[in-house]
Amino acid sequence: GCAFDIDKDCPNVFTINLKVAKLGAKWALQHQWVNVGERLPDPKELVLCEMKSNGAVVSGYISLNKNGIPQVSTDPSFEFADYEYYEPVRWMKKPE
Repeated sequence: GCAFDIDKDCPNVFTINLKVAKLGAKWALQHQWVNVGERLPDPKELVLCEMKSNGAVVSGYISLNKNGIPQVSTDPSFEFADYEYYEPVRWMKKPE
């Protein structure tokens, strides 16, 4: 017969799996989409942005334009001339 004692033969399997699960959960919680109506990132933080106009996901900076509408730019000091196509719906921190 073949005897297998999980406590004796694999004492760390559960602990290792639990650590992996916790790391995955922590990463998932830190990398979730945030609706721009709920909260905006720091204007100097490069984030992933889902665009309102076409649903595309782009990397950029979000700040409020002179009308108070969130806008995406590729540079934090960018000034907008055309507001309509740069509006994000939601954003999330970039994966490391």
